[in-house]
Amino acid sequence: MAYGVISKFSSFISSGYFLYLIYLDNKFFIVYIFFMKIKSMIKFLPLLIIPLTAILHHAIFYYPTCMLNPFGKDYTVISLIKWLSYDPSLPWAIIIAIIILRLSPTHPQIKKIIMAFFFSFLPLSFWIWDIPFTNRVICHYFHDGKLSLFGETIRTRHFYVLGILIFLYIFVKKLKKL
Repeated sequence: MAYGVISKFSSFISSGYFLYLIYLDNKFFIVYIFFMKIKSMIKFLPLLIIPLTAILHHAIFYYPTCMLNPFGKDYTVISLIKWLSYDPSLPWAIIIAIIILRLSPTHPQIKKIIMAFFFSFLPLSFWIWDIPFTNRVICHYFHDGKLSLFGETIRTRHFYVLGILIFLYIFVKKLKKL
């Protein structure tokens, strides 16, 4: 029985489709995309998923907490299982990233836009995700008003603004070259 399922899945992939099984809100969604058009873009998927997950987690699903506050004290197996079980930001980030890659696989500038998005929101990603396996050094020493710059307490909104400004700068700079 398992062999039949594996062979059907293999033929499904070899026929040019890629299958994702996503668990979201106690339901399984099967998402398939035409694989041949985006297989060169798959390596860019994590570059979209990391900042998108941070943004979705903080701005929508668990406002205003960093990634692990609702689930545990550090990146342990138990806290990661809780995070994956209860936080829908990762599945939604995967879906959004797949849609972006699926809708624009042949656009020549999409790789540059994805790279600009990733690097622009990297400070926000570190701020929300923290640095794994460091006992959440960013959360403990910088969050909750512990970081000040020129008398101004640095908050998450400052990292959103910084990411948007960096992205716009890179985007405008690239537009001038076109």
